[in-house]
Amino acid sequence: MNRRDLTKSMPLVLTILSCFGLSCSGLSDRAGSAHSTSSYGSSDDQQDPGGLEQSISRLRGCLPTAESTSWDRISISSIERLPNRTHIKLVVWAGEQSFDLQLPLYHSSRGRWLLGDQDRVYVVDQECRQYGLQDVEFLQPRQSPGLIRIPARQVITGTLVFPPLSTRARFGALIYGKLSLGILFPDPSSIRP
Repeated sequence: MNRRDLTKSMPLVLTILSCFGLSCSGLSDRAGSAHSTSSYGSSDDQQDPGGLEQSISRLRGCLPTAESTSWDRISISSIERLPNRTHIKLVVWAGEQSFDLQLPLYHSSRGRWLLGDQDRVYVVDQECRQYGLQDVEFLQPRQSPGLIRIPARQVITGTLVFPPLSTRARFGALIYGKLSLGILFPDPSSIRP
């Protein structure tokens, strides 16, 4: 990506971040996010700011109601679009005290992945399409099913696996229970076989 492409896509990135009203910690992979927006400079949303504002408003309307949460210790480090799935790599850390990360568990009786008894983990795009969780890949040992204890001042990583995103998906959010993390999706042309 050259500097001109990055300069063209920056207004879109800044508009999404300022209008989104979501946690921006989900965009910690700034180099990847900047690279993934190279095609956005020529998108219809960039040409029509009203269309972008409508997309952001529509997305806000389909997000769960934000609640106060201690899940500010989770961030997205990268997003990878593959032909048959989407990987979202997470970074989770503990502060001065250890932190218990609750992972989604698959409940076969309900046919879905849940955090606790009812909270869901899914991705939603700017058109309010939802992509349900398909797998959880954290290698750390569990305290109990679905619970990882992170020692004080330590960091762990893991991956959430979702179905392939629509080729129209440009931005959205990862919903992790009560937490919403804003996402700029990689360009669909970046999909590797």
